[in-house]
Amino acid sequence: MPPFRVNLKPSKPLIAVSAATYAVAAAIIMVYFSGSLKIILLLLTITFLFWTRYQQNTLFASGISRIDIDAKGKPAVFFHREKIMREAVLLNVKVSRRTVFLHWVFDKQQRHQAITADMTDKTAFRRLKVWAKWGQK
Repeated sequence: MPPFRVNLKPSKPLIAVSAATYAVAAAIIMVYFSGSLKIILLLLTITFLFWTRYQQNTLFASGISRIDIDAKGKPAVFFHREKIMREAVLLNVKVSRRTVFLHWVFDKQQRHQAITADMTDKTAFRRLKVWAKWGQK
């Protein structure tokens, strides 16, 4: 298998789904609650919306932003904030049509990662799916 690289970026649809979920929650609160309970629940919803957005930015900034697969099929992951490459072992994988779920182990740490089709280009996503399903050793 020839070596390849998967450069990752945040998923805009996942961010939109997250924001839409909070909008629906706010609408439900507006319709079914009243008084001070309504205000408290709306403030909590807005707080959690901002917290979720912060977490999405932080996790991507501190997370894996690139995956390199060498000619032997061995992966290495690049951490965005630390600016270092680490060799990794893939413990578990689940591949669906539009998402690849990876369970990485590196330096005695574990990390779960979901990669959707919009987080990278088509060719890299297809190669990642094929490698994750059949090419890893």
